Amino acid sequence: MKKELYIFRHGETDWNKENRCMGWTDVPLNDNGRAQAGRLSKTLQGTGLEIIYSSPLSRTFETAKIVAEPNNTEIMQNDALKERNNGIIEGSIPRIDFPDFDKKMDDPDFAPPGGESTNQLRSRVLAAIDDIIKNSDKKIIGISTSNGVAMIILKKFAAQEPPRTNMPNSEYYRLDWDGENLKMNETPQWLDAAYKYAASNVK
Repeated sequence: MKKELYIFRHGETDWNKENRCMGWTDVPLNDNGRAQAGRLSKTLQGTGLEIIYSSPLSRTFETAKIVAEPNNTEIMQNDALKERNNGIIEGSIPRIDFPDFDKKMDDPDFAPPGGESTNQLRSRVLAAIDDIIKNSDKKIIGISTSNGVAMIILKKFAAQEPPRTNMPNSEYYRLDWDGENLKMNETPQWLDAAYKYAASNVK
C-alpha cells in the first residue's frame, strides 16, 4: 500500500525567538506560533490527512490540534517523536552560554550531561518512523514534531544531504512510501532555498 508522510515542525515559541535551546523542556507556542500553525493547517487541508502522530510536548501537540481541527483529524501521541533531550543545555543560548557546543555536537556520540546523543536520537526516531509507516492502516499520515527530529528524518530520506540548517517553524516536507522504500520525491521550497544558500557560500 502506497502512503504519504507529511512531517511538520511546530509553530514559534518565545524560546525560538530568543534562540534558546528547548529539547524536552515543555515550552508552549506563542501567539505568532499559533498563527503559523493556522497557516500550515490551511496549506495541508487539501492533502487529506487521515491521522497525525505527534510528540506529546505542548508546542507540537497544539500545532497538531490546529492542523487537525478543520477535518477533525485523529491525533495520536508518540513519545519517540519528542525533540532531542538536551540535558543541561536546555534553556540556555548555546552560542553564548556554551560556545563550544556546536563543535561538540559534531560528534554523534556526544550527549550533554543529562541528555542524549545524536545517535541515540536517530535510533529512537527512525525506529518510530519505521513502525508508523509499516504498521499504520492509514495512507496519508502527519508527523508533528520538532526541528531535531524532523532533520534526523530528512537526513535519512532526502536524495541529497541537507545543509546544516534549521527547519523553519510550521514548515513541512513530504515523504512517499511505495510499499518498500521511503523517499523524498519533491524538494520543499524552504529546503531548496537552504541548498542554494549553502551552495552560494561554498569557498
